[in-house]
Amino acid sequence: MKRTLAMLLALALLLLCACSAAPEPTQPAAEPPVETAETLPDHAAQDDAASEPAQPLFWQVSGNGYSGSFYLLGSIHVSDGLTYPQELLDAYAACDTLAVESDVLALEADLSAQVEMMRCLVYTDGTTIDAHLDAQTYADAKQVLTDLGGYQTMLDHYMPIFWYLLAGNLALAQTRFSPDGGVDRYFLQMAKADGTEILEVEQYTDVYHALGALSEETQVYALQQAIRPEVLAATEEDAAALLDAWCSGDEAAIIDLLEAEPDEPLTPEEEAAAEEFGRTLVTDRNAVMIRAADEALRAGKNVFYIVGIAHMLGEDGIVEGLRQLGYTVTQVSYTS
Repeated sequence: MKRTLAMLLALALLLLCACSAAPEPTQPAAEPPVETAETLPDHAAQDDAASEPAQPLFWQVSGNGYSGSFYLLGSIHVSDGLTYPQELLDAYAACDTLAVESDVLALEADLSAQVEMMRCLVYTDGTTIDAHLDAQTYADAKQVLTDLGGYQTMLDHYMPIFWYLLAGNLALAQTRFSPDGGVDRYFLQMAKADGTEILEVEQYTDVYHALGALSEETQVYALQQAIRPEVLAATEEDAAALLDAWCSGDEAAIIDLLEAEPDEPLTPEEEAAAEEFGRTLVTDRNAVMIRAADEALRAGKNVFYIVGIAHMLGEDGIVEGLRQLGYTVTQVSYTS
């Protein structure tokens, strides 16, 4: 289903750092790579990544008693190389705090946190995933992970939602796109290099707990959609479409990709699963992010606020949510 794939690209890819190599439920995770000076962003080398600067949607927040510098940027969590416009870099420079969903760089260096998160998606009742899937779905999912080079027997201890995430991440790894080019990662590296304060607006553990708490029906449905051959085959094409829409600041195209209707009508059970999925991964988290933004604004902080683009848009998104709270949220224009 198109909607499921779009959500995977826009939202679940933020979990790549932890999903790329699932640890044994009772064993420590593998040692993550250590960030070095060579991995920090090089502004002078930006033109090597792309020929033209991107012009993504971003907004400035003012009013309602606030008079500082506060910018909202909807992120894309993967890319094949980006050049950032000067307006965006100037907005970052005007702020002394970078707000992100979570500090993925710190997470990658925290083995205990990685293991704790993975435990949220492990069966604790002694069962394995084959007891929760029909035989055909289990066989198909196992074959997909095997073909993508990611199946290990210990994965049978993990819930379907983890298999869903892993299948999408492994499929994306076969394309030209990488989380190393993610927008939030770029600015996180910059913040760590220049000493900018980093504010986490949510915790990965909360996200993983929410994922593990999804009903079994929703988890199974998401997995079944993720392993469909046509969905896997379209991974690069859909990632490219989302990235192109982000780079051009095409709000209508982004919304179309995120909210595309399925080719065939959903059953009531599928509708319920899609609704729970969207509520858990988007709507509920939007409320947390709006509250965090409001708190920072009320504290008078100067913040460059980056979360996934899907959280910015829509009736329950951050842009509209702050407007409802009385703030003026104005889209920033580019001079070229």
